[in-house]
Amino acid sequence: RCGKNRKVTFPMVFNMNNLRVADKDARKGKTSPKKYHKGVRQFDINPDKNFQHIHDILKNREYHTSAPVIAEQRCDNKVRLLTKLPYMPDHIIHHALMLVTYNIMKRYYYYDSYASIEGKGMHFAAKRVRRYIDENKDAGRLYWIKRDFKKFYHNIDQQKAYNLLCRLFNDDGIRYLFREAITVCYHGLGIGLFPIQPIANLYTCDMCREVMRLFDVRIFMYCDDTLIIGRDKKEVWKANNYIEWYAKNVME
Repeated sequence: RCGKNRKVTFPMVFNMNNLRVADKDARKGKTSPKKYHKGVRQFDINPDKNFQHIHDILKNREYHTSAPVIAEQRCDNKVRLLTKLPYMPDHIIHHALMLVTYNIMKRYYYYDSYASIEGKGMHFAAKRVRRYIDENKDAGRLYWIKRDFKKFYHNIDQQKAYNLLCRLFNDDGIRYLFREAITVCYHGLGIGLFPIQPIANLYTCDMCREVMRLFDVRIFMYCDDTLIIGRDKKEVWKANNYIEWYAKNVME
C-alpha cells in the first residue's frame, strides 16, 4: 500500500543543516570529561570532512549499516542483548532520519502508549491509570491483567515492521534508511538503536486500537509491558486472550 506522507523526502535527511543537528543530538551523554565517546573523538578530528562524507554516501545511496556488536547488559533483573553501532556514520544517520520522520510517526501512536515519547513516560502513564480508576469508582470493582511480550524486540517481524512504515512514508529513500535500521540484526529489531523504540511503539498501535474496538476494556502500553483493565472480568480475559493470539498470529 502506498505511503500517505509525501512531504517527508530523502534529501531532507542528508541536508547539511539536518546532519549537524543530528550530530548535536547524537552526542548527548557522550562528551562528559569522564566519558568522552571514542567515536565522537574520532569524528571531531575533521568534522567538516566527516559531514561531507555522510552527505555523499546518503545522496548516492551508498550507505549500509556497519557491522553491529552485540553486548549483554543487565537491566531490571533481565539480561538484554544490546546492539551497538559506530558513532560515525550510523548514530548520526539514525538521528538525521528520525529528525525528519518522528513527528509523522507520533501522529499514528496509540494515545496510551508511553515509552520514550516526549511529554509522557512512567509518571504520565500512572496518572492516566489513576484517572481511569477514579472515573470507574461506581463499578465497585475493577479487574486487571498485567503482562508483557516474551523477547518482544527479538520476535518482531522485520518485514511487517517495514510494511508498517511504508504505510506512513512514500519516499523510497526514507524507506531505504528504515530498512537499513530494521535489518541490522539477523532476526527482530536491535535493542539500543535510536530508531528502534519509536518503531516498536508504532508496531503495537494497531493491536491496541483493535483491542479497544472489540472489548470493553482500557489498555495501557509501556514498551512491551501491557496493562489491561476493565469493569467486566470476562471482557478483560477476552482481551488478554486476544492479545496472546494477535502476538502469535499477526505480530510475529
